[in-house]
Amino acid sequence: MEEAPRAQEQLRRLLPSGAAAAAGSVRRLSGPLSDEAKLKLKIKELQRQSLIKEQKEEAPRLPETSWRLFYSLKVPNIERKTPFVLGEFMALIAREFKSLPAAELEELSVKAAQNKVTNELALKDWVLKHPPVQIHEANLARTHLKRLGRPNTRTHKLHDDRIPVKFKGSFMYYVKSRANSADVAHMSTVEKAGLLGREWRSLEAAERKPFEEMAAIDRERYLKEKDAFIKGKKTST
Repeated sequence: MEEAPRAQEQLRRLLPSGAAAAAGSVRRLSGPLSDEAKLKLKIKELQRQSLIKEQKEEAPRLPETSWRLFYSLKVPNIERKTPFVLGEFMALIAREFKSLPAAELEELSVKAAQNKVTNELALKDWVLKHPPVQIHEANLARTHLKRLGRPNTRTHKLHDDRIPVKFKGSFMYYVKSRANSADVAHMSTVEKAGLLGREWRSLEAAERKPFEEMAAIDRERYLKEKDAFIKGKKTST
């Protein structure tokens, strides 16, 4: 008999607070939720918090590559419900794209580059229409969705200058000071990381001190910005 109240409380936590329909569902619940049902509710709430749907509708992205732009111009009205027909069209369009003269390819490239700038400005404007707390929560939800391995989900984080950027450690400041040095510039990321890690471990305390001081200043900056952000979050709620 205790399972139903417990399941009701779990459902209340997963669904948006204050939703009349959700409240009605809770009242009608007569048994415990299965793990699958809990996961579906959790994903639904994360998708709501992520603002993925709103971003797609309110800040749609223009094609940012020559191929995507050419494809969008050729097949603007092809229904996704016909995969075989679409596949045939894609093959034909791909051959046509490969045979384009250099002048047309250059024109597409320029337009695609312009689209990229337009997308960046549009996304920035869209982000600023939302409180920073909401963007922060959207990023947390996107990270969670990515961990759950949701297919066909745009999970990249939203950039917002209003959200505090986490501080860098002393080692990262050392890496930044050495990353473009001539003796490591030709190395791969893995090779460079290994070498700089060994160098860092071999440094004397006095040699590490400048980087530790930079890290301490950055940490203090982050804590102040984080404190102000949390205060703003409490005020908004």
